Amino acid sequence: MSRLDDVLELCQRGVSAESVGLFADAAAAYRNAWDAAEEPFEQCVAAYHLARTQSSADKRLEWSQSALDFALACDPGSVRDLLPTVQVAAAAAARDSGQSDTAQRWYREAAELVRNSPAHDGSALRAAIADGLSATAPTHPITDKLREFGYKREYHALNTLLPAYVASVIDGRDDSIARAAATLAQESGIAPDQERSLATAIAPESMQNPPTGGPGVDVGLRI
Repeated sequence: MSRLDDVLELCQRGVSAESVGLFADAAAAYRNAWDAAEEPFEQCVAAYHLARTQSSADKRLEWSQSALDFALACDPGSVRDLLPTVQVAAAAAARDSGQSDTAQRWYREAAELVRNSPAHDGSALRAAIADGLSATAPTHPITDKLREFGYKREYHALNTLLPAYVASVIDGRDDSIARAAATLAQESGIAPDQERSLATAIAPESMQNPPTGGPGVDVGLRI
């Protein structure tokens, strides 16, 4: 077995211990994985798991930050599918530590990575990102809907609206949300009562000033 295999096996042993409540055994397995790790990818995986067993939010953030740093030191192709998970874990730790701005930045970065990633289509990771963005972002009426879709695991709605929401946070405009909402309704991805609720959640100025070349959101949502 390679050293990476050893690290992965130790982490899997820790996950198995965690699943049956043997947290001390899990922590020991993760620590052994950390001690065995030498390359950035190995260190990333070990630190990510080790963060899970820390008793304080600050320690979880410290290890999660280390995992993220090691991930960013790897060849991008080798961590393409892993990086968003590490970012979300780090963001959650930052959120628990009261560092909302840092958490928001990492949630945004994770959202950008998964928006066009088939590996994360329909995954619970998108729900975690939606929840994190809605909890740490400046107030926006759409955030409650994103959280609702996340709780209900309505991944089609999340996959359509989350990238648009991220774009709106970055550029300060709601046009992208309006377009995504209209698309979602036209594809019948959500029920009629949800369409009406979603239309209500979108900023009024978006409905009054529809994107050029398309119907207003109220028309697109057939209300």
